[in-house]
Amino acid sequence: MQAKLTINTIAIFAQNIEITAIIVGMLSFGFVADVIGRKWGSRLTMIIMFIGACLLTGAYGPTDQVFLSVFCFSLFFYAVGVGGEYPLAASSAAERAEGDPELRKRRGEMVVLTFSQQGWGNFTNTLVILLLLAMQGATGTLTSSEAELTWRLQFGVGAFICFCVTVYRWLYLEESE
Repeated sequence: MQAKLTINTIAIFAQNIEITAIIVGMLSFGFVADVIGRKWGSRLTMIIMFIGACLLTGAYGPTDQVFLSVFCFSLFFYAVGVGGEYPLAASSAAERAEGDPELRKRRGEMVVLTFSQQGWGNFTNTLVILLLLAMQGATGTLTSSEAELTWRLQFGVGAFICFCVTVYRWLYLEESE
């Protein structure tokens, strides 16, 4: 007998997949960047995030089970890139501070400042969702089409941002000394 999945069970499952992938990204890209360099490691994590965001935006399946499988695979792929950003951002901030005599004694502060930007990302993501809902006139109870359009466009905006950062890193990012 197969148990019916509830929305709460699916949400918890997706959160666990995301957290697991972030940890995998942290551990693997911390090592990978030491081998191939932070410049290439940063480029690679952002490419993974861009591909993952595109996969999430276009996730589809002919049945709910297939859709959920595609979505979870895409989420895992994206979250590995997110996890890879942690060690690379921390080491980049520390190295940048170490290279500047004025910031050398504030190296820890620079690392903390780097990670404090996550709050702005969360705020911006919430703002995007609210704007997308407002543009649809979706107040109160959402229809399934309003909800689907909202989450797809939300990931699409994220994919666009990842694309822009990828281009920037490809063109302007310098390898640390």
